[in-house]
Amino acid sequence: MSLMPFTIQVRHFFHYRGMLTQIVPGQRSLADEDGVALTQLSPGEVQEWCLLRITHYHNQNRLLREGYGAVARNAISKNKSHIRAIHSAYNDAAPIHRYFPPEVLIEVFSHVHPATLMPRPRVPVLGVCRYWRRLLFHTPRFWANLLSLPSWKSWNTKYHDHVGRFGAAMALSAPQRLTISVPYCCTSIADILASHTTRLSFLKVGPTLDDVASVAQVLKQDMPPLTHLAILHQWRPRDVAAFTLNLPSYPKLRTLEFEGAHFYTPSAPWTSLRHLKLKHYTIQPPPPESTVHPLCAVHNALRLFPNLETLSLVHSLSEEDRNGTWWHSRLPELTETIHLPCLRLLELEDIPACISLFLSHLVDFPFDYRAYRNSPNTELTLCLYRRGARDAVACWETHGDGVRPVRITLPTSAYLHTKDTVPLIVCFTREIVVTLLPAPAPAPATPPGVTSLTVQRSTYLHPCVWEELLRELPALRRLECISGGAEDDLIDILGKRSEPPGVSEGPGFMFLCTRLAELELGWRIPYGTDLGQDRGEREPLQPDDDSGRVEGSESRLAALLSKSLCDALGRCLTARAEHCEPIRKLSVSLPRKHYRPYPGVLEEGQVAWVEQRLRHALGHLVLEIVVTAEAS
Repeated sequence: MSLMPFTIQVRHFFHYRGMLTQIVPGQRSLADEDGVALTQLSPGEVQEWCLLRITHYHNQNRLLREGYGAVARNAISKNKSHIRAIHSAYNDAAPIHRYFPPEVLIEVFSHVHPATLMPRPRVPVLGVCRYWRRLLFHTPRFWANLLSLPSWKSWNTKYHDHVGRFGAAMALSAPQRLTISVPYCCTSIADILASHTTRLSFLKVGPTLDDVASVAQVLKQDMPPLTHLAILHQWRPRDVAAFTLNLPSYPKLRTLEFEGAHFYTPSAPWTSLRHLKLKHYTIQPPPPESTVHPLCAVHNALRLFPNLETLSLVHSLSEEDRNGTWWHSRLPELTETIHLPCLRLLELEDIPACISLFLSHLVDFPFDYRAYRNSPNTELTLCLYRRGARDAVACWETHGDGVRPVRITLPTSAYLHTKDTVPLIVCFTREIVVTLLPAPAPAPATPPGVTSLTVQRSTYLHPCVWEELLRELPALRRLECISGGAEDDLIDILGKRSEPPGVSEGPGFMFLCTRLAELELGWRIPYGTDLGQDRGEREPLQPDDDSGRVEGSESRLAALLSKSLCDALGRCLTARAEHCEPIRKLSVSLPRKHYRPYPGVLEEGQVAWVEQRLRHALGHLVLEIVVTAEAS
């Protein structure tokens, strides 16, 4: 018999603990005459007969209440018991029960995946009918699916019933492999997990502010099928847990993720581990040698993970004080270079000094200079973020075919003052390029470096800061700046020869970013733009453009935008034409709403008109020009 695809979405969680136990005997009883009648019916006649008998008993109870009142309480209660028994018989005679044997229903239930959480913790499928409930209690795969949901994170430590339900579901899921994610790990939960460790293939605890020391009880047990272990403790510098990982107890572990705690260096190489992610977390040697600098401890421990494919270290290389702030202590001396031949993804977020020292003692950089020069897709990108908008101010990433991805993030805690931000980024960029892209000897005419720069929205840079930054990016091929308010300064800097520090005249003056091929800008009408010649209406679109025409202040706004763009970009591109590689693609993003010099909203037709004007004025300097309106 072939089983057709059958999908059930069940809103889950337990309504009350009694739903995990069998019905107490005596709650329902079938009258003798009803039992005899049922045996004489065919399966297709049972449900119709049940409905008639239920109506019969309801009518009897109504007459008893009207005629005898409270005196008939026992008779009414007996009839209610008969009704419950007949309801059970009605459900048992449902067509799905007649045509699907119990084995088929159990197979269906084993593929039921509980879905959205309900306000009240319950599993409605348990209340469909008693027959289904009995089968569900004998379907371990259903309970394993239930336990695999991350929805257990909605528990609260004050609701002890949740722990009891969790334990019951764990018992009902045997002997299935389990994927468990719990929000905290008190002693009761640790006891439950410890009794089922031989079935755990995935275990995640947290994120939580509660103490996670009880997890140590679980980690001491044998977990042969375990492949993923994550312990996420909301980091507090005064409350750091430390764990001892017994590697022979989980020989298949491939992914290890820890946050806000420490674990001790294993005593032997761990060849099964493929993915390691540490956040506010370090690998420390066992006592009494646990005072080693975090950078040195992590570096030395990596020797024991020779098959790592991904490595993520977030605030795990530097030291912090008891208030949780990072400080620039004296860096340790690393005497050994680590070789990770399988590493394909490296993520680092820490203070620059620790990152530079760590990278300098890793073998196998993401790509060599020949790959960098020969592959058009190989690039090193830099992204700058507005201060205060997120936890990071800059991020460097490598991309390309056959290139090992590297992501290095500079956190906001890496500097003290706003004025130090860009000098720090410039200095760190120089160090990253030297480390990741060591140029061969003799030195090439165009040294390797960052190929793509993105300045996120609302990130304003002073003109002198722009010049200082771009001077360190001679290999730049793509520049994106939609910050709003700094684009005119950027175009002025790109369109003139830069004066290197300490040089007053001579051949040292040269254009910046001479290899720039793609330029993407956001544009607003700069302050101080002469409005005297632009008070008339804009000219109509060319006949081959079907965009609509809008007159009035909006048309004057479009005319001003096109004029300011053509003037600024024309001067810049003309000056660079004889000394730099041509810019192949120019993308301009215009805001829809304007408040100066005329309030108005740009329509699609006006955006198309501005693009046509730019192509007409700059088409001989740029191969491709695209003008779009910013998303609302």
